[in-house]
Amino acid sequence: MSLRNTGIAISDRRAVKLQNLIAASALICGRKEAVLSDLWVLKHIWDTEEQIEILEGIINRTIEKDDHPDSHPQAMQNKTPNPEEVMKDVKILVEKWNGGTLSFEEQNVIKDKLRYLQTRCDWIRNPEQKQYIQQEIESLWQKILQSV
Repeated sequence: MSLRNTGIAISDRRAVKLQNLIAASALICGRKEAVLSDLWVLKHIWDTEEQIEILEGIINRTIEKDDHPDSHPQAMQNKTPNPEEVMKDVKILVEKWNGGTLSFEEQNVIKDKLRYLQTRCDWIRNPEQKQYIQQEIESLWQKILQSV
């Protein structure tokens, strides 16, 4: 597999860094050698948004061939979130926040999850859905800030 043919600049120096990332993926899974699923990290080396789908297509086709029993669990995660699922998770956080007295730890958990959902929202491709969910997230942040 040659990513250089896709128009993504991969210098020799960057290639060495990518090899280290792939090795780290294997190590995290308790392996001493990389397998195809460890190439999942390459989905995130894009320089422009146009490269995201190209990389996902190439990498997904490659890692789908991996049948190693200890393949990396992140390998087959689809980076593009389902807007309905993100919205459902936002609504759950709103209900928990509005539900009553929360401990300091519970409040922090909600904030952390909300930050994560905010990041996931950036990947939603449909602009109307993205905007609606971002408004719901912003609304919950406002409630959180008012309670401080």
